[in-house]
Amino acid sequence: ESRQGVAVSIEGMGGVGKTVLAVHGGHQLLRRERVTRVLYVNLRGFHPEQPSADPSAVLDGFLRLLGTPGSQIPHETADLVALYQRQLATHPTLVVLDDVAGEDQIRPLVGAVPGGVTLITTRRRLTGLNTLALDVLTLDEAREYLTDAIRPIPVGDDPSAVDRLAGRCGGLPLALSLVEGHIRTTPGWTVTDHADRLDERHVARRLEPAIDIALGQSYQSLPLDRQRLLRLLAIHPGPDLDPYAAAALVDVKPATAEAMLEQLDRDHLVSSPEPGRYVTHDLIRAFATGRSLDEDSAAERRAALTRLVDHYAATAFAAADLVYPADAQPPRVSASGASSRVPLPDSQAAKLWLDTERPVLLAVSTCAAAQDWSRPAVDLSVALFRYLNDRPGDAIALHGNASVAARKSGDTTGEALAHLGLGAAHCTQGRYLVGAAALRRALNLFRSAGDELGEARALTNLGGALLWQGVPTEAITYMSEALALFRQHGADPHAANALTNLGYAELTSGQHATAIEHLNEALTEHRKVGSLVGRAITLTNLGIAENSVGQSESAAAHLECAVTLSRQIGDRTVEVHALEGLARLNLGLGHPVDAIPPLRQALELCRQAGYRRGEVVILLLLGEAAHKAGDIATSSESYRASLAVIGATPEQQACARAGLRSGDQPVR
Repeated sequence: ESRQGVAVSIEGMGGVGKTVLAVHGGHQLLRRERVTRVLYVNLRGFHPEQPSADPSAVLDGFLRLLGTPGSQIPHETADLVALYQRQLATHPTLVVLDDVAGEDQIRPLVGAVPGGVTLITTRRRLTGLNTLALDVLTLDEAREYLTDAIRPIPVGDDPSAVDRLAGRCGGLPLALSLVEGHIRTTPGWTVTDHADRLDERHVARRLEPAIDIALGQSYQSLPLDRQRLLRLLAIHPGPDLDPYAAAALVDVKPATAEAMLEQLDRDHLVSSPEPGRYVTHDLIRAFATGRSLDEDSAAERRAALTRLVDHYAATAFAAADLVYPADAQPPRVSASGASSRVPLPDSQAAKLWLDTERPVLLAVSTCAAAQDWSRPAVDLSVALFRYLNDRPGDAIALHGNASVAARKSGDTTGEALAHLGLGAAHCTQGRYLVGAAALRRALNLFRSAGDELGEARALTNLGGALLWQGVPTEAITYMSEALALFRQHGADPHAANALTNLGYAELTSGQHATAIEHLNEALTEHRKVGSLVGRAITLTNLGIAENSVGQSESAAAHLECAVTLSRQIGDRTVEVHALEGLARLNLGLGHPVDAIPPLRQALELCRQAGYRRGEVVILLLLGEAAHKAGDIATSSESYRASLAVIGATPEQQACARAGLRSGDQPVR
């Protein structure tokens, strides 16, 4: 009941009930309003196949759950920890860290935040924490549990049958629960019958005797189709799954798979922490793995895994095409698994599926790479390219998997596509040199494969990376080459985008007249292909370019049109840049007061969208406009706020400090 921050480590062997106790305790804390929100993660410390969860990835996920926009999440662990601690301090929070490997894994995740509670489950002894050690039940406790749970079941000939069952289960709560479930679902058997059967099972075992015997008895009682599903669930590489994935595994209709999963849940062989999601305990997974190796041929196991991976790749493509229709890419995935495809009626449902399945998709990508399966690994890389734009750590892992698998398989185009994703992800992290190197690799691979459209995409992205490095001349060269290739292949939407990018690069390098010419041409092309986003971006850049050469009336008209279009399509990032352009135009005309309203609108949009880089720029510009308008308080507040934004460059920080110093000077 302490209001100080507290962390408790619940320790004990597998199956002793650590997670159940943590979840039960969490519900008690919520009912008593001791905490107001809950964060849960399975750290996979003792998962038989998957690697332990990375603390930085966990922090990233927690911050997003707490409402932090992706673009405001830092990449360095120390910065992640600091931001996480600040977020936890705002509300009393319960954090459940399940299946912890050791102290190093949870050190960044546990902090002394007032009012917070951290519950840790682990099979190891951890130092420096309040510890609750769980042991198996005594024979008396196990007997009491079973007697109460199976009270309506007749005992039969042997009055000591309950004691025999409790003894065979070794006092392990998981084993006792499985035995109870088996007894309840076997009508006509007495408790003595179950005890006799459990004695017979005590012959050959892979796991601890109690677990193997109890699981073996439950398994043998299942119909053959459910036995097969349980075995093949062990192949699934992710933390959980839905009925559609299960249907792909065993090659049945989703409704059939869901009914079998519900039965397995009632038999305590899987659990359903939330509707439509199913989890297999690691001990049951280990048991099922052994059974699958015994009963399923290597070809059957490979076929099941192939159906599963194809299911995820195909559904990822379908979801991404709905969420990002302008970036739709033709999948290289086969049609297998189509019967288990998840229904995605609209972009909102598609985005929810991607968000829910993201950890699974990453695990599937790792699995495909481990099998040297280039096609599905690259399919996932291509499908999730745009979705993982604000999760560069996940993107680098995903595209890295695809790169390795494609290289081992001799898939030149697949490796090029993977490096295209790697380059973009590194650039998102601000690692432009590394990103440019990956993009050059993609460019060379596309050229060696004779893929000119791929070559053009690599040239476009490489030009962007070079532009951010401050090398506009080389960037313009690459973008011009990309434009020529897109036009050569009649790729009009790509050509329109390339013209916009080229015009922006020329604007950045001071070639205003040429920029205006290309941007006007791009505007015509975007109108032809019906791209509202392309028009909005191009109008913004055109207005900025015209303002640079004194064409203020035309610039204002184009920028205001860009604001209207961006609001129509709901693109906040484009709207921010258009509003920034209007503010700069007013500042240039000597109207700082008129520059402040669009800047305030842009600042709010940046914060809503988590557009960190834009927020710094807008705050600096607002500081300048307010200072020129004589509002020193707003100016100083804006400059200070810009210094607090994570990711501000040294140049921007210097500009902010200079602005703060200028606040001490009279306004002229």
